[in-house]
Amino acid sequence: MSSIAVAHASGSTGGKPLFAAVYASVVSEYSLLVMPFIVGAMIDSYGASEALAGRIVSLQLFGMAISAIATSMMMRRLDRLRAMAVMTMVVVIANVLCAMMVPLPVMIAARFATGIGEGALMAICGAVAAATSDPRRVFAMIGFAVALAASAALVATPWLVEVGGRAGTFWFLAVFAALSLPFLGWLAPLRRAATADAPGKSAATAPPALSLKPILALFAFGFFWAGAAGLWVYAERIGLSHRLSLAEIGFYLGLAQLAGIPAPLCIGWLARRLALPPIFVFALLSSIAAGLVFVFVPNGWFYCLGAALLSFLSMFLTPCFRTVLALLDRSGTVVAASVAFYTMGYGAAPLLITFFFDPKSGFAVIALICSALFILSLACILPPAVRIGRSQVD
Repeated sequence: MSSIAVAHASGSTGGKPLFAAVYASVVSEYSLLVMPFIVGAMIDSYGASEALAGRIVSLQLFGMAISAIATSMMMRRLDRLRAMAVMTMVVVIANVLCAMMVPLPVMIAARFATGIGEGALMAICGAVAAATSDPRRVFAMIGFAVALAASAALVATPWLVEVGGRAGTFWFLAVFAALSLPFLGWLAPLRRAATADAPGKSAATAPPALSLKPILALFAFGFFWAGAAGLWVYAERIGLSHRLSLAEIGFYLGLAQLAGIPAPLCIGWLARRLALPPIFVFALLSSIAAGLVFVFVPNGWFYCLGAALLSFLSMFLTPCFRTVLALLDRSGTVVAASVAFYTMGYGAAPLLITFFFDPKSGFAVIALICSALFILSLACILPPAVRIGRSQVD
């Protein structure tokens, strides 16, 4: 068992600042939660092919990655409150443009701008959560809120499409982000980075012997989300191939998202009984099985079962990966970098799939690519997980 401890910063964790941080975090991830319907809107309303839609998604996620990296580099001197307000407005304006059915090149630029805004928001919200006196509690609440929002969105979005057309997806994204603006002022106590430790106290860093392990863990995190995203981005089209209606797809995916809500609660109980390596082996192999069921079984309830398992495993594995990253590097640098690997991984699979996907051949290639990515994730995470040994999650 590792003796490495994770340091926590201090700050307010309750009341209004907590609500504002959670709301802003959901805004930063919301388009990812409804990405299947965004892909559908690009195909049905803008006439984009499945391949082009996948590349636009990758462009948005590339924007998120570079924005998150740039924001992380400026975090110590950044006015977080002002930056969050500006980036939220970028998200609002970009989604309004998409909802107005602008020319295709403008829509593509707007999706890239959405990624810029969301990436910066995600990085800042992570820093705000880390600055509180109980970051674990805040991250747990963010995960819980995201799971609830995903379930609600997947049920409500098909109804919005029926009422307002495909543009309804973008209008809702714009309005939901705009409604967060009045609450950002509640984050004023956390608008600046915490001061450094007292002179003479050097920042804790990972031992040199572990230099390769954090890199492997970061790639494992990216590969995992690449596999999950490859299935998620095409979830609507996979459902349509099973002869499900949009309403049925929204119902099944919304129901499946509920399965992710209790996942973080299982981590502490399981981690006290098992070492990290078998946890990762079981969860990642289960992800492969869930993906195969999701793609190949043409039945609504099996489609829901595959999605539910993927939802649970995603919400379960993400804190496990971040635990490994935190235990390998007490300075927090590796954990901050994980945002970029998450977004790059999320964007890589849709881009990779576009080079192999043929609508006439079905979605088998998606299942194959995503399964391979889960295997790569497992191969990368095992060495650092073995190094750490038993998890220290409470």
